[in-house]
Amino acid sequence: MCGIAGFCGQGNIKDIRSMINKLHHRGPDDNNIFSENNSRCVFGHARLTIIDEKGGKQPMISDSGRYVLTYNGEIYNAGSLRKTLEKKKIKFTSKNSDTELVLRAFEYWQESCFVKFNGMFAIGIWDKKEKRIIIARDRFGEKPLFYYFKNQNFIFSSELSSLSEHSSVEKKISTLSLKKYFVFNHIPSPHTLFENCYKCQAGEYIIFNVGKKSLDKKKYYHFKIQEDETFYCRKEHDILDELDDLLTKAVSSRFLADVPVGAFLSGGIDSSLVCSILKKIEPENFAGSLSIGVDQESYDESIYAKKVAKHLKMKNKLIVMQSKDWQKELIFCLKRLDEPMGDYSFVPSYYLCKEARKISKVMISGDGSDEIFCGYTTFEFLKLINYVKFSPYFLRKKIARLVDFLPIQSNYMNLFYKVNKVAKGLQFRQEIWNPVWLSSLQSDEISDLFEEKTDINELYDDAIDLWSQSSGKDINARTQEYYTKFYLQDYVLTKMDRASMLHSLEVRTPYLDNDVTNFANRLPMKFKVRNGNGKYILKQLAKRYLPKSIINRPKHGFAVPINDWIKTIEKPNDLSDNYPVNKKILSQMINSHYSGKKDYRLFAWNVLVLKNYKLK
Repeated sequence: MCGIAGFCGQGNIKDIRSMINKLHHRGPDDNNIFSENNSRCVFGHARLTIIDEKGGKQPMISDSGRYVLTYNGEIYNAGSLRKTLEKKKIKFTSKNSDTELVLRAFEYWQESCFVKFNGMFAIGIWDKKEKRIIIARDRFGEKPLFYYFKNQNFIFSSELSSLSEHSSVEKKISTLSLKKYFVFNHIPSPHTLFENCYKCQAGEYIIFNVGKKSLDKKKYYHFKIQEDETFYCRKEHDILDELDDLLTKAVSSRFLADVPVGAFLSGGIDSSLVCSILKKIEPENFAGSLSIGVDQESYDESIYAKKVAKHLKMKNKLIVMQSKDWQKELIFCLKRLDEPMGDYSFVPSYYLCKEARKISKVMISGDGSDEIFCGYTTFEFLKLINYVKFSPYFLRKKIARLVDFLPIQSNYMNLFYKVNKVAKGLQFRQEIWNPVWLSSLQSDEISDLFEEKTDINELYDDAIDLWSQSSGKDINARTQEYYTKFYLQDYVLTKMDRASMLHSLEVRTPYLDNDVTNFANRLPMKFKVRNGNGKYILKQLAKRYLPKSIINRPKHGFAVPINDWIKTIEKPNDLSDNYPVNKKILSQMINSHYSGKKDYRLFAWNVLVLKNYKLK
């Protein structure tokens, strides 16, 4: 895993050095620069060595000198693609470098190579002959890739903070992005906190034409639910065999490394199934599993992690995070957070990854399963909504107001919290239910905070467009696409990438394997959601490996008691003048949370993140 950066246009070697230095945590083992003065094209690379130390140095230049590559990621089918290219008389100089594979593949297939890669990646390529830069990001956005485009300057990097090191980049806050941050608890792609700075989206590649000074954006992959009715004609046992085989291959491929590889074990089905498969294949370089717990019972999963480890007879290390640990890590890791992000489980994730780095450079996680196999509590909400969605609007509005008077409880996903979220969502039309349920503020609160009328269509346009363009046939399928295309990319994967790479740790996700996700896309919704309960087929597969007490327990996300813990630190009731918000309204909201009058836990966290975010 590495950090990449580059630019074409204004700038010099000092700029690229500053950008690469900012990525040192992503690539502490080596760094190099490529510069071509006549084209003003400069690439940089910071390397974390996982595979082929000698053969994977970057930036890598093709034999002809036409192409230069800076690349971050892992291509798990590199071996098979290499064999395919060798049959076409393509010669390789390295032993097994996937960096060289990416370069040779682009040289032979051009942009069509991206769809062939099974893995995670962020790629920058300079084509000297055609005078163009191509950047590309993996199918689901596991690896980050930012870019800046203004005044004929094109700049890219693995991180926004690195991008901002270039002397041409102005860190001017986008008010719309800031509003979206309070609505979505993250800034959705392609937006960023700053104007003229963007995220390359998952499954996208972008071409910067140096001569025309233009950008051409193209999607090489679209996540689509395409139900295959032939599944109804098959025996469930055969379907489980196929899924078992695909997951086993996906887990096995993620153990390709020249260093030991460990695994996260939460005690939930996703990570427990991964560890069960690990036990079955018994890779020689397995470094053991790692779990984290918290000191509040309703949030703590460690008892289940212990059960799984005991059942599998697997070496497992457990660490427990307490409020004092959270306070100790909090400000330090927030100051190193690359972009504002409202997932408060970032801190325990950061803490977990710090401990994981003592075990290995590489860990396997269960991320992606909830999106691919419909595991979120939201699907329970959708079942409840069937009973009330046709009720008159005025009644739903009244209910939403009444739930404000429900008592505020701190325990994990309590009933009052769920009722509050569902009722608030029902005030709006169907296509924005999901973001409203996850939001820290409602649209009227956004208007008050920013002292201007906020157009709800502009505020939620990302979610509205996604919903209207969905290929899903019913609300469950559309909701799955929302979580996979939107929430997974900018929330779940972003959190783990930032938390892990701050410790120079690579995290791999077998549930996002191409073959596994293609299988899940074809799987009819009946095999994912039954009676409002998600991950049906995965739970059936888990019965082959795990005890019923693990399989049948309630869904539990990775969280901490933020409602209590955030009250142990100084109130985040003020922001610098750089943020265009009404300070009085902000302070009133924060005070109402600390006094227990309203539940603004997510908003308080989002403000805390901004308060500690380094703007200059």
